[in-house]
Amino acid sequence: MTTQQPAGTAKPFIDVRAENMAQVQAQFKALRNDALGPNIIRSATRAAGKVVVDKAKATVPVRTGKLRKSITQKVDRTRDRTGYTSTIGFKAEAFYGMFIERGTAHQAAQPFLLPALKSNEKTIIPAFFAGIKKRLDKITAKAGL
Repeated sequence: MTTQQPAGTAKPFIDVRAENMAQVQAQFKALRNDALGPNIIRSATRAAGKVVVDKAKATVPVRTGKLRKSITQKVDRTRDRTGYTSTIGFKAEAFYGMFIERGTAHQAAQPFLLPALKSNEKTIIPAFFAGIKKRLDKITAKAGL
């Protein structure tokens, strides 16, 4: 798992990537050509990111609630199209979130995104696999298996 912030980005966000997942990729190789495979991995990535989103929403300083409501995640394909990435941040209307996360010359930082990730490092991968199981259970139930 790595976190990074691309150069030139002003607002803070967390980019969580699952790397070195050879075993998972091997297990889902058969599904790769099937329409279900990508959907399962996308759902699992969203489930893993939700753990961080929920913690960030629980710990963000609240004055009006606008920043808390704006904390979101976006799940996209990786550039090489072999997996998915979950980007967690806040919407543009709550731009001031970066001042709260990082602080300013006149206001101390009150980080909530990075601590949400750090405090859940050990639960992200289990949440990913729980997301896979949930999606597979749904598919098998629908198929009557």
